[in-house]
Amino acid sequence: MYHKVVHTLRYLLGSIVVLEGAKAQQYDFSAEIGLHPGFVFLTDIDPTIIESPRCYEGQNFLGKPVEGYTTPRIICTKAAAEKLKAAHAALNTHGYKLVVYDGYRPQRAVNEFIKWSQDEADQSVKELYYPTVAKKDLFELGYVAKKSGHSREALLT
Repeated sequence: MYHKVVHTLRYLLGSIVVLEGAKAQQYDFSAEIGLHPGFVFLTDIDPTIIESPRCYEGQNFLGKPVEGYTTPRIICTKAAAEKLKAAHAALNTHGYKLVVYDGYRPQRAVNEFIKWSQDEADQSVKELYYPTVAKKDLFELGYVAKKSGHSREALLT
């Protein structure tokens, strides 16, 4: 049963995550005064999905809240939210729930990641988040991107 659920989850997530870089646009959600067209709060589409916004809360590889995350809610495109809702429904049939840790990522957050990576002295959460990788190698190895797909109009299709 476990392998079937894992296979189903891999299929669902693997088949729906497609970044459409050609349509990439940078949006600034600096205040919760409204979302850009096509973007939603994930739990407005499916309030049963568990949100755990690690970059907002500071429970992340920086060890602190990340610049640019102004709300404890996950922001994503409506299309992405609908696909996550479908994946969550499929998982529920096997007794599982979907937990989403991140969605739209402001470019200023990525800029903070870059600045953080240049401070070799800051190793405060290394053991928890990247124990076997040198901090200076996180970008080169693809763990963190200087131009994140999270900062663009990324869709789950």
